[in-house]
Amino acid sequence: MLNNLRVLILPTLVSASLVITGCGGGSDDDGAGTSQLSATISGIVTSSGGLPVGGVTITAGSATTTSKADGRYTLAVAPSSALKVDAKKTGFVATFDMVPLSAGQSMPVDFMLQTVGSSNVLANLTTTNATASDGNGVVVVKFTPNSIVDGSGNPVSNATVDVTTNKPTATNYSDAFPGLFIGTRDGSDKAIESFGYANIDITCGGVKCNLAAGKTAEIAIPVDPAADPNTATIELWSLNTTTGKWVYESDATRDAAALPVVYRANVTHFSSYNLDRPITNSTELKVTVTNNSTPVPSAAVVVKSTSSSGAVWEGRGITGTDGTYTFPVIPQGTVSAKAVSGSLKGVGYGYDVQSAGKATMTIALAQLASKEIFFYRMVSGVKTAVSGAAIQAFGESQGGMGGAPFTGFTGADGKLTVELMNNAMFYMVSANVSIDGVSYYASSNTNSFAAVPTELELTTSAQ
Repeated sequence: MLNNLRVLILPTLVSASLVITGCGGGSDDDGAGTSQLSATISGIVTSSGGLPVGGVTITAGSATTTSKADGRYTLAVAPSSALKVDAKKTGFVATFDMVPLSAGQSMPVDFMLQTVGSSNVLANLTTTNATASDGNGVVVVKFTPNSIVDGSGNPVSNATVDVTTNKPTATNYSDAFPGLFIGTRDGSDKAIESFGYANIDITCGGVKCNLAAGKTAEIAIPVDPAADPNTATIELWSLNTTTGKWVYESDATRDAAALPVVYRANVTHFSSYNLDRPITNSTELKVTVTNNSTPVPSAAVVVKSTSSSGAVWEGRGITGTDGTYTFPVIPQGTVSAKAVSGSLKGVGYGYDVQSAGKATMTIALAQLASKEIFFYRMVSGVKTAVSGAAIQAFGESQGGMGGAPFTGFTGADGKLTVELMNNAMFYMVSANVSIDGVSYYASSNTNSFAAVPTELELTTSAQ
């Protein structure tokens, strides 16, 4: 048996998806009243650069909230076997996740929002061909005359096409990925791995537009050399915004003459599209969640993996009465996981190979305590909030570091809520940031959580 092997056995369901949001999705409202809100979702919203994003609207059914300056949010929601959670803010590409949640449970749901890559203003659409590119100069969509129509089906001459691409090599890629890493083909669901996506939003005079009936548009999804399926064709899937699953449409063809390499296909409607590959020859990864060596039922588990081909996958589950949940996984790659049960949290990275096609991972939960800390520097004698500072913290017990080290970035208000193991023997909080080419830092070491400061000043080495 191989202990703590870091080579993943997870279904790397990273989707090379082209998200074309030209037409609308389904309703987010499940009709639940506030009296039914008996479960909780919480998490952090970050930008593509890893910094927190405040003011993001988080909606789940009839419940809604906004992320704080440090990107964090908590929302009471109505339980659902497939709860749709939306994250939206003007200037960013909207995304959503689907999570299983029962009464009394809590589920971590993080989001990564991308700024819109490129806004293409197109004219003479009734008489000429047109193209729309992303912010990296890749032509992602090609239109023929009279392809774009308004809500009444009338061809439009002018339209604005916002295009944003994303690749599995991006930080927190799975947190930006819309929906589930599940594809439906021939009536059956399959775990899928993705190789990049593009969001395309088409408006005409501020109103959503669509592709005309009988018309097609060519789409091209770029892939990264470090996350390249390297096959002549790959399956193209469109997003069902109600179920969060991807539906097989056709195959896309590799164009290696383009730089970067792209996969091309013709589509008959605007939707979210992925170049996803079904997971084959998967093995089982059984995750066991414990507290003081006792299995924990009804714990939420989130598993993320990156395959050796560079594709990314994420899966969620709720442990059964035996404290376990089993995920399909790929034999090569890396994997990480986290688990939550009420105020108990834990993380896992390695797994043990038990037999051919099977592996196990154990996540030990710990009681965490939280505290909001204000990080500042003195400017002309005034405490001035430091935003974007990188924060590291940990609590150490007698047996070594307790739980996972905490990391994060301060928000625009200089604040960040840290979560550390409760009742540890030693605590450390450090911060560092570069402002106008000058490095600032701070650190605090205490022997109790109560003594962890609520304010911490960053200074330069000269001070």
